Amino acid sequence: MTKNSIISESKIRLFVDAHIFDGIPQGTVTFLSGIYSELIKDQRFRLYVGSADKSLAEKFLGGTDFVHISYKKESKFRRLLYTIPQILTANQIDYAHFQYISPIQKRCKYIVTTHDLLFLEFPWSFPLSYRIKNLFLFYISAKRADLITTVSQYSRESINKYFRIPLRRITLIPNGVKKNPEKPEPIDQLTGKKFLLYISRIEPRKNQALLIKVWKELDLYNRDIDLVLVGSEGLKDLNFIKEINQLSEQEKNHFHWFKNVTSRNLDWMYQNCNLFIFPSSAEGFGIPPLEAAINGAKVLCSNTTAMKELNFWGKFNFNPNSVTEFKNALSFALTHDFDHQFAIEKIELTYNWKKIAEDFGNLIFTDFR
Repeated sequence: MTKNSIISESKIRLFVDAHIFDGIPQGTVTFLSGIYSELIKDQRFRLYVGSADKSLAEKFLGGTDFVHISYKKESKFRRLLYTIPQILTANQIDYAHFQYISPIQKRCKYIVTTHDLLFLEFPWSFPLSYRIKNLFLFYISAKRADLITTVSQYSRESINKYFRIPLRRITLIPNGVKKNPEKPEPIDQLTGKKFLLYISRIEPRKNQALLIKVWKELDLYNRDIDLVLVGSEGLKDLNFIKEINQLSEQEKNHFHWFKNVTSRNLDWMYQNCNLFIFPSSAEGFGIPPLEAAINGAKVLCSNTTAMKELNFWGKFNFNPNSVTEFKNALSFALTHDFDHQFAIEKIELTYNWKKIAEDFGNLIFTDFR
């Protein structure tokens, strides 16, 4: 479709590869659903969404005002090599949005969001095969992108450093948060209990093993303070497995690991935990601490990598690479409180999906014109 025909139609045809809607919950799902649940309302665009399950796409986007293109069961490489380029041509797409990896065949303008390059910053936390494969794919996709975005200043500088892409070409489009309008749903095992909460995939850099270790060393289970982890297994973490296997019977009675829960369950846990802890040592961005805060939780957050940009926790931040500092910070957080209202106001001002989607839409519209 030509530019003139688009102008006459008053719609830019925008395709989003949303295959992640069909997988396990993660940050990229939150990113896409947050942006496109707002952009779906933008009359400048005609939105095309590619995923396997149309009903899931409608749930994530909170509406049906888009064209759903159903993916067949196939490998992601076949989808990128053949299926998506055919979709782009058949639907005369003007812009296509991808997370990290885009097709080799160029059929329209490509938007690539590279959330982070942590596997280059912290190679010891990722398998060699993962690093080799993604270095090539991420690099080629970022270099060939017509528009490249990322979610934090930390990741923006990392892309500039490792891929030699000028900072002026990398647009910061951050993640956002919003409260779930649905009623929270309690979890029976936790009702009436005091508990610490951490929500994230299980990976070495996420530091679940360290959190278990500190929880035990502070003897919190003897104070009837349970530890609750929520997250599916991502990259194999031998230290985490070791810590789980070494729990005593008494400690096991106060330890809970949920691999998957509903969004309503998550909201209830945010609202009822005594403390939400985010001890990750490496992040391109961290959504759970923001979600916890807007749900009224007290938050203790790491201050490394992109997390140092979330500078509104006051004394409720720590270096997760120091066990002593972590223990001291956790002890402090259990007996003190921070200004919830200040944190919520800062979050709503900066990490607002409506504003973020507007900025993202303007980026595309300005480039198109």
